Amino acid sequence: MTGRGRQRPSLQRPTTPRDPTLISRPVPHKRTFPARSFGPGVAIDASNPCDGRWTAIARRTWWEDFNRAAGESDYDVHENRAVLKEIEGSEAVGWRDDDVLVPQPTWGFYVFLTDYDQVTKENVSQAMENWVELIRRIQGAHADPPDLLADEASRRFKLDLVEEQDSLDGASTDRVRECFRALVRSLHITDEEDLWVPPTRNKVCLVLDANKVQLLANLTFCDEDDSIAICRAYETCRVQAVDIHWQRPAVTDDRDTYRGVKDLCITSLARAYIVYSDGVEYGD
Repeated sequence: MTGRGRQRPSLQRPTTPRDPTLISRPVPHKRTFPARSFGPGVAIDASNPCDGRWTAIARRTWWEDFNRAAGESDYDVHENRAVLKEIEGSEAVGWRDDDVLVPQPTWGFYVFLTDYDQVTKENVSQAMENWVELIRRIQGAHADPPDLLADEASRRFKLDLVEEQDSLDGASTDRVRECFRALVRSLHITDEEDLWVPPTRNKVCLVLDANKVQLLANLTFCDEDDSIAICRAYETCRVQAVDIHWQRPAVTDDRDTYRGVKDLCITSLARAYIVYSDGVEYGD
């Protein structure tokens, strides 16, 4: 007997140690971070009522009215409809610990900047603006003929850039995750057991270093660009996506390659938002 076809036994080894600087320079349990928001969703957030007057009926109205206007189709096969459906669902569960409902009328991610050399600081705003424009074109916003789903999903898109050199310059993945956890805790929407609540913005963050900032800042667009061509052009351009839920195990199974971080294509934000909303490990 050769044993051909048998599954080999898994090998276990001690897990790579946690970033030791988190002991010498710990991240506070809760804290806010300076952040700048980019994208059309900024205007929606600015006008968003954040008190008890935001009733269930008010939350439901925009989705029902819009869904009716956009026409009936299976939202599972239309990425923009799926994103909008996730927004509608997360608005119903965004409770703060003081029982005040905090609606989430936008979609997107927190983006943590981990390099602060002069060139990176000068280019990061352009990089973020280009990223927003890239997603708008991929979604098909303002197409001819108009796509109401694409236009509405684009209108609600927002990236929140988290910048603080003292805490994040050269930060490891472990430190980024702890800073992300501290930020989300500061929103007062978790319990003492760290029950991370929707939307996806509170569960996964993205990371930009100097190389990724330069890549995004140098993006160029043509009037004739279409979503398929853009996706093909940038399919190898990736950023790190850090999972807030991941906990380091005592031992690692060599078949388990997931370490709480995935490389995410810069064009795949909508797809990742949908998948991570269900708590599913994302891979593309």
